[in-house]
Amino acid sequence: MSDNKIWDEHFEDIVRTMVPFFQPEDELTPDTDLQNYGLDSFGVIELLVALEGGYGIHFCDEVMTRATFATPATLWDAVTSLREPAA
Repeated sequence: MSDNKIWDEHFEDIVRTMVPFFQPEDELTPDTDLQNYGLDSFGVIELLVALEGGYGIHFCDEVMTRATFATPATLWDAVTSLREPAA
């Protein structure tokens, strides 16, 4: 794993496990197209459940969009925003 990732190792482990065609030698970059690696609608639900359990968050309707699950960067943005306490 590259040292300049914008996310933590736990996130990378979850994404790598839940995206079906991702191989160990494939680099997960911020702009990796997760759909190109086999993330379909069923996979999105599995990934969502894994992230909710792994981070103690709840994906609200506002972030449940195709764009949120398009790349690791957009997904990590959603995870971090959901982890921040409400003002």
